Amino acid sequence: MDTLCAIIVVVLLLVIVLVWNKYYRGSASRAAATLPTQYFSFMKYNTTAPYPALKYGMPLSYKVDPNYYASQHMSPAEIGQMVPLERYNAITELNLQQQGINIYDAAVRLITLGIMANHGDTEARDIGYEWINFLAAGQSFPGESQPGELGTDSTGENSWFYGENLEAMPPGSGFWYRETGPKYTVTGQPRDFCCVENSRGGPAGDEKITGADCNPECPGASEVDSLKWVWNEWRPVSGENSWMGVIGPLQFEYQVQGPDVLNQNSLGLTLALTRLDAFAAMQFTLDGKKQGVYYAPKNINNECRTSPEDPCFNVSIENNASALAGFRIMSQFTQMSEDDKARVNTLVTGITDFLVNYCYKESMEISDNDGGTVTTTGPVIITAIVLPYNTNAPELQNIFAVDVFTWTLSIVAPELDAAHGIGTSYRLWQTVREYGGAFDTSGYLIGVGYSYNKVDNVLSGEWSLGAIICCKVLAAYYSGKNASYVSSLNKDIDLMTNGVETLLEDVYSVDSNGTRNKAIHYADRRYMIPFGWWSNKNLSLASTAWAIFNKMNFNPFVLELAVV
Repeated sequence: MDTLCAIIVVVLLLVIVLVWNKYYRGSASRAAATLPTQYFSFMKYNTTAPYPALKYGMPLSYKVDPNYYASQHMSPAEIGQMVPLERYNAITELNLQQQGINIYDAAVRLITLGIMANHGDTEARDIGYEWINFLAAGQSFPGESQPGELGTDSTGENSWFYGENLEAMPPGSGFWYRETGPKYTVTGQPRDFCCVENSRGGPAGDEKITGADCNPECPGASEVDSLKWVWNEWRPVSGENSWMGVIGPLQFEYQVQGPDVLNQNSLGLTLALTRLDAFAAMQFTLDGKKQGVYYAPKNINNECRTSPEDPCFNVSIENNASALAGFRIMSQFTQMSEDDKARVNTLVTGITDFLVNYCYKESMEISDNDGGTVTTTGPVIITAIVLPYNTNAPELQNIFAVDVFTWTLSIVAPELDAAHGIGTSYRLWQTVREYGGAFDTSGYLIGVGYSYNKVDNVLSGEWSLGAIICCKVLAAYYSGKNASYVSSLNKDIDLMTNGVETLLEDVYSVDSNGTRNKAIHYADRRYMIPFGWWSNKNLSLASTAWAIFNKMNFNPFVLELAVV
């Protein structure tokens, strides 16, 4: 009996140790940075075939399992019944997922290429510089000849006007499309597909999906063998342009060349300077001060409307966090004119004030994504406002976005605490955890979702890894200030890291020597994200880039070398 009792005690102790290691390890210190070579192959080689302008190919946002969409369904309002997604008339999502690259995804990939180059990978360096040169040349579709940037002719149908003064940008200085692909058209679509054309500047959702309504530019509905889909993701967004135009190229060159690049007329700085006019024009005035930047410019064919969906009047707080990080990084580069330095400083000062003071609320009603609202018990960072030009009447939106919190905290945690009291940033993370966290069946944190997540409990790869970086930033900030905060944050770091790596990491390819190259899925399932797009369980460029940042203990919002 004594022997049996001793065995039981030993087993219980082992169980306690295992649970502690799984869920509570690392509460006092962070793991050392490691070089995550298992992810490098996916970052370099998940591309299209080579093109003359891109000999290494165009990067792709996802690696899509060819059998995945055959098993997915959706109920489009136009059809009103469940149909296989691969036969859905508006086949836009399928083409964007399989053939598209979001320029934000390309930017975080570019940073990882710089990290690889800093650790001796010359091919990664060459791939990165090729992509920057491709952007600098003003191209968008490497597989055919199409204009790469938004039109600048003040009377042309493709023209865009920036900010309250509706400024037109000269060639080479406007925003890029937020997503592009290898070709403008895709032929040979399924029989029940005619064409989808959301023309440059057309209102969102303006897709033509039936034979009778087929866009005149497409072949007639009877020409079923040559039906084509036209690229329809044209919106130029300030957030994606902050990443691709500023953060990505500057971080890449800093990783490749080190601090010496700060005093050079580098290619990355040259590219960032070409976007400065557009961002300066997009900065709005609120309460008599220059503050944040608008979501997107106005198109000549698209009158601005006071609705959260409209690109002209919408102010995205996530976009502002990205812009602030980019221009803070840019401010450390010395080879700029005094005028450019002043404009960068105006952007940094104004956006910081906007994020820290205007966007912080002690509590607010947030959408539960099902027609109702929930009042938070803790502080929030608002997600968006609608601000018509040259007014002082912003309309607060009650949507709840997890990455707005995590990105803002990764950038301005000290400023938030200084403005609203020590511990504010920690309490903001607790709000994210409470309303946006994803949990396993035992109630342990495994990551975060996208928005209010108490019902759906979806697990996002990219946003969970961004939350891990956020917690690492906060743990470092509170080190020496509040030991209980640090311990709590480190527990969450380990819980979420374990959740993502256990549930979302997958094998991308196996080398001839047996090396298993890995990547991270975008999410744990197909899910309609409340902000207007679907998550899918596809291997994701963005998720895998953030996995590399996590392993390197690297905050992409701050200019620092990622080293082991």
